Amino acid sequence: MQYKRSRHLQPELLDTLVALHEHGNFKVAARSLNVTQSAVSQRLGRLEATLGVPLMMRREHVALTPAGMRVLRYAMTVRELALCVRRELDEEAGDPIMTLPDDAPCIGQDHECGDPMHGRQERRVRERAGLSIPG
Repeated sequence: MQYKRSRHLQPELLDTLVALHEHGNFKVAARSLNVTQSAVSQRLGRLEATLGVPLMMRREHVALTPAGMRVLRYAMTVRELALCVRRELDEEAGDPIMTLPDDAPCIGQDHECGDPMHGRQERRVRERAGLSIPG
């Protein structure tokens, strides 16, 4: 299969890869994302087309390719960053729309939100995702 590369990564495509990895099959991943199995398959195909590489071997259970594992690490980091942004904006507004646990990760290269826990959380999230840790 030939892939046509694109510059834009849509968050829902990355979320789909994470769900497939976490749940191990298309049916449960679809349920967790509140979409159909067909939508999960289409999203995965779009993500592979966007990146220009196969991310998964289609078997009985989900099996990521080496490229899929690399993309998964970044997809998980993007998800954690989205939670961090949402948490900070909600706290700044003084009226949290979404309540996250105190140990919810907040990561970023030069994150200075004043919360002493965030540095440790950044290290933990980056280690879990297999990313390099600054400093």
